[in-house]
Order: sequence, then structure tokens, then C-alpha cells
Amino acid sequence: KTVSDCRDDVRWKLNIGIEKVIKIDGSDAGILIGRHGETLDAIQYLSNLALNQRLEANGEECAKITVDIEGYRARREDTLRALAKRTAEKVKKYRRNIALDPMTPYERRIIHSTLQNDSGVTTASVGSDENRKIVITYEGADKAVRRPKSGSRSGGEKKNGESRGHGE
Repeated sequence: KTVSDCRDDVRWKLNIGIEKVIKIDGSDAGILIGRHGETLDAIQYLSNLALNQRLEANGEECAKITVDIEGYRARREDTLRALAKRTAEKVKKYRRNIALDPMTPYERRIIHSTLQNDSGVTTASVGSDENRKIVITYEGADKAVRRPKSGSRSGGEKKNGESRGHGE
């Protein structure tokens, strides 16, 4: 099916309050979500762009609209929180860092906020643009100090082979 095939069955509702939300429902509305919510994010981006151009033209303050299709945003948030907790447990169990797949800024914020009070791990975003992802790092009391691999210069030698003078 295409988007034009399902237009008669899709209903939308705009809730304006503290949060501005466009909710889209219907038996075929799921087609608007796209792969990993990419189409939904594009619809939200375009909605915000159109709204804010109109508000600015009228001298009004910018606003943010959230677009949700069939409760996808809440389901995705639940999935990401569960992923964060599961991965943090693995990091603590195996005492190894784990990098998650690339995510949108919104999704990365959910992971960071879910694990911010977990004393056994820390989170950091690495990479750039659409390849930006989160690395969950072990921070337990028994955190192993990494030893340099043989042939590595990071174990106290400079490029020219001189000692770094540890303890001198």
C-alpha cells in the first residue's frame, strides 16, 4: 500500500496545550511511521518547519509540535529504556564497553537519561551525523586498567622511544 491508498482511513487530532501533539491513527496509519520511525521524524520535522515559518511571519514565538502515529513514540521510548537497562546489565556483567547502533538525538537522550543514575556505567555519544551512537562504559569499583598491547606506544614510551618519565 502507498500513503495515498490509506488517506480515507487515517484520522488525526491536534492537541494544543503545554505540549502540542498531532496524533495520527487508523488501520493503515502505520505506513507513515517508516523504518525505525524515519518517515514519522520527517513528518514531524516538516510540520515544525511549516508551523514556525508561519509563526515567525506573524511575529509570534516559535513552537514545537510532536507528531505521534498509533502510539509509536511511547512504544519506542519503552523499547529504548529496556534496551538501555539490558545493555547496562551486560556491561556490568562482562565488564566491557558496548556500543549501541546509531540513533537520533531524541533516542540518544532517552538512553542517557535512563542510565544517568546507574553508578555502574556511564554513557557517551560518539561519532557524527547519522552515525552518532552511544557507548555504555563499565564504571564499577573493580574496573580493570587497560594494559597496552605489545608494540603499542601508549605504555610509557614516546614516539622516539624515550621513557615518559613516570614517577620522576
